[in-house]
Amino acid sequence: WAQATLAVLGEQGPEPLACIMPWEWKDVCTAALTYWLVQKAEGRNVPQAGLDALATQISAFVDASRRG
Repeated sequence: WAQATLAVLGEQGPEPLACIMPWEWKDVCTAALTYWLVQKAEGRNVPQAGLDALATQISAFVDASRRG
């Protein structure tokens, strides 16, 4: 299983998003977490290079999340 949780600090406190999928679908977790983070960054002037770096980190994080 891929089991990963990502959180950002929002105006009301931490905003977490969890993804739990069979390992064969880990790319879905990577895509969902990356999309969610890009949505959270919208309107905050985050440079594209920063978003690309975060996407790379999310992919590595999900790859390291294998359970069972």
